[in-house]
Amino acid sequence: MFRNMLALLVVVLVATCPARGQQEPPAGQWLGTASIGQETTRIRITLSEAGSGWAGSVDLLDLGVVGWPASEVLITEHGVTVTIPSDSGPQTLTLVSTERGRLTGEWTESRPVGPARLELEHLGAAPEQAESRLIVEGPAGALGVSIISPTNEAPIAGVVFVHGSGAQPRDATRFHSQMFAEAGIASAMYDKRGVGESEGDWLQADFDDLARDAVAVADRLALETGLRPDQIGFVGYSQGGWIGPVAAALREDTAFVISIAGPATTPGEEGHWGSVRSLRQAGYGADVQSRASSILDTWNSGIRAGGDFSAFERARSAVENEPWFAASLLGEYGTADLSPAWIAWYAGILDFDPVPVLRATRIPFLSLMGDADEEQPWDRSTEIFEALAAEGLPVETHLYAGVTHSMRHASSEASPRRWPGRPSDFYTRQVDFIRRQVGD
Repeated sequence: MFRNMLALLVVVLVATCPARGQQEPPAGQWLGTASIGQETTRIRITLSEAGSGWAGSVDLLDLGVVGWPASEVLITEHGVTVTIPSDSGPQTLTLVSTERGRLTGEWTESRPVGPARLELEHLGAAPEQAESRLIVEGPAGALGVSIISPTNEAPIAGVVFVHGSGAQPRDATRFHSQMFAEAGIASAMYDKRGVGESEGDWLQADFDDLARDAVAVADRLALETGLRPDQIGFVGYSQGGWIGPVAAALREDTAFVISIAGPATTPGEEGHWGSVRSLRQAGYGADVQSRASSILDTWNSGIRAGGDFSAFERARSAVENEPWFAASLLGEYGTADLSPAWIAWYAGILDFDPVPVLRATRIPFLSLMGDADEEQPWDRSTEIFEALAAEGLPVETHLYAGVTHSMRHASSEASPRRWPGRPSDFYTRQVDFIRRQVGD
């Protein structure tokens, strides 16, 4: 998603020779910051020899972007040029070396935005990433899995990443895996059923089915790393926040669950959020929000009835002339265009409630959400998780101000962001939680 949002980069690194006449060695990693005004983001450029030429990649560490491959890398006596194709036109990072091991310069773009200031330091050789690509036998067939491990040390814990909704490949969590590996945590990411190297069909799977896939991957992670069951947990994004606790309940001695932008409500209630949020933003009160939710309840009933949306159509028609109708987004809820396969799949998960699972398992649970979440009712979810903590369950909740469903700072015309990155403690908060659960 952020390849499209930020565009791919065309990077030109121009490094002058050091004062003694010796050329700065370009190979390895260059780490630093790009800044404009009060906004700063971390950037890392990796250069390596590849056969008779050079290869390179760019990471934007605060945005969760890793390994954008260069289409061309040229090393000359004048400097280094790294080219990465871009849909929005070339972007250029021009740097000069004023002292050995340091580069400074500007990042300019084709679009009309001001240049960003760059400061980079040479870190030396890039560490090798320990990745094992495996095929794991899951309940519905083969699962394509990658295990990312810390280099040069045994992992202190293990994590299985659980997918969000839709056809999710393993690489959706690659950057997260890398951040965990750098903190001493091994992780397993895998292609969802029917995606990449994985067999099966996620549209024919409910949350229990998908949780069993995650358990199969967790068992293989333990086998490959030597970690005990009580050192391994699940991290779920969005829909994965529902599935993670189910997987934990199926696997004895699971150490923890982390839910990232995952709801505490049922999918049926979560599906009301777009309408409720839109009405709030338009200034309509709780009474109007409740009316819209009641109409959406009839849409959910149509799902349960296998696609009979007659009651919903009548209820929607009755309010289409109300002043709040357009803001309610009720007109966008489809009926005739929904496939029978999708209706059957959604009916199977519509009424799933994560609360009884959390109460029954009592597994340490961390919820991370943002109060600018456009996809799920963060206020209601926060209320539910905090109530569980008040009951004495090991549930922790952290709500980030101004952060969206993708766990990035919201950008708007009033508060534009060139790099809508994640909160500075997004990864360290998770690592600290994991360390507490495994006793490290």
